Amino acid sequence: MSTASCCTACATHDDTALTIASTLDTSDFKARVHEIRALSSRSLLRSERTSMALKLNYDQNAIQQVEELIAREAECCAFLTFSVTQDAAEVHLRIWAAIEDLEAADQVFAHFAPEPARQAS
Repeated sequence: MSTASCCTACATHDDTALTIASTLDTSDFKARVHEIRALSSRSLLRSERTSMALKLNYDQNAIQQVEELIAREAECCAFLTFSVTQDAAEVHLRIWAAIEDLEAADQVFAHFAPEPARQAS
């Protein structure tokens, strides 16, 4: 099975291999990105970005889709840490990147929130 990087930053940077890579093949990777973006288009209410974390708030009706997506993402992208909580109004997804390279984090997070608000941490 061929594997694909989760983003262009997952290849090499300054001749040093980054420790981020997806275990999805190219076809599955494209389908997953489409699924993530479709979920965001349907249900994403807000996003907030700090340097190495992304906070996403979805409509409360998206809890099952968020939990299923994150279960699959946790299997293929071990360099990401996920936390899902829910209150009466929203689903809160937090994603942390175990990446030393801010540019790589930018590219990884772009799949979840193409234009998140950037805030310095």
